[in-house]
Amino acid sequence: MSKNSESELTIDGLLKQYSINYLYSILGILIINCLMQYFFMHYIFAIANAVCFFLHVLFIIFIYRLPFLYIKPLINLYLIFIFIFIYFFVYNLWEASLVTFIWYLLIPFGIFNIFSYKIIVRWVIAIFGVIILTVLIPNIYKIESAFSKKYILFTNAYTIITILYMIVFILYYNNKITKRKEELDFKKRKIIKYPPFSVTTEEVTESEERYEELFGEIIAYFERNKPYQNADFSIQDLAAQLHSNSTYISRAVNINTKMNYKTFVNKYRIEQVKTQLSDVNYDKYNLMYIYTSAGFKHQSTFNKVFKQVENMTPSTYIHIHGLKNRDDLIIKN
Repeated sequence: MSKNSESELTIDGLLKQYSINYLYSILGILIINCLMQYFFMHYIFAIANAVCFFLHVLFIIFIYRLPFLYIKPLINLYLIFIFIFIYFFVYNLWEASLVTFIWYLLIPFGIFNIFSYKIIVRWVIAIFGVIILTVLIPNIYKIESAFSKKYILFTNAYTIITILYMIVFILYYNNKITKRKEELDFKKRKIIKYPPFSVTTEEVTESEERYEELFGEIIAYFERNKPYQNADFSIQDLAAQLHSNSTYISRAVNINTKMNYKTFVNKYRIEQVKTQLSDVNYDKYNLMYIYTSAGFKHQSTFNKVFKQVENMTPSTYIHIHGLKNRDDLIIKN
C-alpha cells in the first residue's frame, strides 16, 4: 500500500490492517513453534500448533473482506479461543519454565489498540485468575511433563524473542493509529460553528467546504461499511470512527441533506429494504428478516419509518410495485 493511500485510511481501516497483520504474525509464530515441537518430538504440541495454524487461516479468509465494524465483535471470540490455546501449553509447561506465562501478554497487548482500558483490565484479571488456577490444579491432568533442558532453553528463548517482536509490532501500529487520530482531529478542529455575528464570507465558505468534506467521509463510510445495518449504531459511534464529534456529524448531515441524522440513517435502511424486496435472491426471506437486516429492531418502528419516508405503508408499496410474490410477506401495518 502506498504512503498516500495509507494516509487516507480511516481509523477503522487502520484497525483492520492492524488486525489482519497481527494474525499474519501469529501464523508465522505458529509455524516456527510447530516445527520446533516436531523437532523435539513433542508431537501433541506440534499437532495443536498445526490445528491452530489452519484455524487462523480460515479466520483470516473469513474476515478479510469484512469492514472492521463487523470484525470487532468477532475479536472477542478469537480471544477466548487463543486464551484456551495458550492455557493448554502453559498448564503443561509452567513447572519446567515459568517463562511460558509470558505468552498471556499477547492478549492485553494485542487488544491495546482496539478495545477500551475497561475491557483490557477485565482480560488482565481473567489472566491472573487462570494463572492462579494453573498453579493450584493437580499435575495429573498434564499430557506431557518430561522436557529436556535443551528444549526448555529453546522454548524460553523463542518465547522471549516472539513477545519482544509482538510488542514492537503493536507499538508500531499504536504509533500509526495515534498519528492518524491526531491528523483527523486537527482536520476536524478546523470546522467552525457559524457565529451569530461578525462572520466573513470567506469564513462561511471555508466552513461549508469543511462540512462538505466531512459529509463526504460520512457517505464513504456508509457506502463501504453499511453501519446502519446495526440497529445499535449511534451518531456517537460514527463520530468515534471518523474521529469527529456528534455535533459536527449532525451539522454536516443537516447542511448537505436538510435532514437530521436519524432520518438520514433511516433513509439508508429503507433503501436497503426496497432493494431486497425487489431482488429475486431474497424471495425466500420474509419481511421481518429483511427489515431487521436493514437495522430495524421492531416491526412498529419499521412500519412508522417506512410510511414517513415513502408516504405509504409497506403493504401498499408491495402491491403498487406489483410484488405479487411478496403477498405472503406483508405484515400488519
